Amino acid sequence: MSLKKLIGMAAMVALTVLLSACNIGTTPAPTQDVGLIYTQAAQLVATQFAMQQTQTALAIPPTALPSPIAPAIPTFPVATPFGASTPFGGSTPFVIVTQPGGFLPTSTIMALATASGPVCDHATFVSDDSIPDGTIMKPGNSFDKTWTIKNTGTCTWDDGYVFAYLGGTLGGYDIKIKNRNDFVAPDAAISLTVHLNASLAPNTYQECWSMRNDKGSYFPDSPLACVKIVVQK
Repeated sequence: MSLKKLIGMAAMVALTVLLSACNIGTTPAPTQDVGLIYTQAAQLVATQFAMQQTQTALAIPPTALPSPIAPAIPTFPVATPFGASTPFGGSTPFVIVTQPGGFLPTSTIMALATASGPVCDHATFVSDDSIPDGTIMKPGNSFDKTWTIKNTGTCTWDDGYVFAYLGGTLGGYDIKIKNRNDFVAPDAAISLTVHLNASLAPNTYQECWSMRNDKGSYFPDSPLACVKIVVQK
């Protein structure tokens, strides 16, 4: 081998060693992970979409909820209490229309009782033999009023039953059935008389009575009998 070749080979070896020495300690470039890049891109798109939806929702005004509607409260008729005043200033326990003779119609009540079967406590007006309705009296006059009524129920009117006064200004009162001789069996009739006084104030007065059983309950055909007078000076 010639000296020139040896010198050339030595130079090449030296150059190679020198280049290797220059690259010692240098960190090689990292290799890019393609899958990781796709994942990060997808996360970025999802985040941007969520932000867009939030901004859209905030831009839409909220829908007002319907106000609750309070349920309608049913109303019921108020019954006229005992002793209420009449339009013409007298006293009457009911707002009623009477037949001649001072009593209420019982045909409708009898029909209802028959349709539903016999009832224990029931009375029917029979007659009114004194003081016709509309009789004119002087203030303070005394008079007697008599009615005849019939037991049309299935129970006997015995101790505790009452021909009850329903209130007013003529001085009326209850007639209590106490004595055995006064008991009223079914289909039997009884005459009842009350002593009354005309009011001192001129006016028209109407007052009524009804039967009440020994338990304190009024018969279904209440009121049963009434008196109506006109007080004039």
